[in-house]
Amino acid sequence: MISLMDSRIIDILPDSLTYSPEMEALSYAVSQSVKKLLFYCSSIGVYSVLDGIPENMLDMLALELNTPCYDEGFTIKKKRELIKNTLQWHKKAGTLAAVEEFVKAVFMDCCVQEWYQYGGEPYTFKVQAVIENSGLTEDIDRKIEKNIQLLKNVRSHCSGICYKLGAGKGNVKTGAALKLGGDIKVKPYIVKHIKADASGSIRAYLREDSQIVIGKEI
Repeated sequence: MISLMDSRIIDILPDSLTYSPEMEALSYAVSQSVKKLLFYCSSIGVYSVLDGIPENMLDMLALELNTPCYDEGFTIKKKRELIKNTLQWHKKAGTLAAVEEFVKAVFMDCCVQEWYQYGGEPYTFKVQAVIENSGLTEDIDRKIEKNIQLLKNVRSHCSGICYKLGAGKGNVKTGAALKLGGDIKVKPYIVKHIKADASGSIRAYLREDSQIVIGKEI
């Protein structure tokens, strides 16, 4: 089988036309045009090549698709995952499955419980999200609550969101130090001889003969 990138017209022509110089030239020209066309086409399918497009294009695509709970501060891996599931969430909007899949994409794990599973009021549900070390901010909580309201059906009401925080294992290090020392008392220097000179500038300094000279500039 010949790929479209390597195809030539002369490969499908009868032998009587294969060795024609004109046909060879035409086949080469068309082959080069097909290669250039396929090269440009490779950058058209943005949604089909999400794993290869740059991050700034992901931000624009998320805005175009109205991706729920999208944040430019997310990692590029999480951005791609949110965008990949956007169309499915819009298609399943109004179901608890869409709510569960959405929260799972944002956090590590999620569980949606309907009212009869925990003895709540009819047509209510609860959301339990497990957060590892990523942390939870007020802005993220507000976005999750907003998008849950958009993805659920009108009849159902969310009675609460439970966030379970987890912490990984860490190494505890302790240290100790021993310090030995003593106190040294230094008595202030006592001036015994003072000489005043009115002809000098305003200054005070200690001379070698242990005399302080205080002067005033005129």
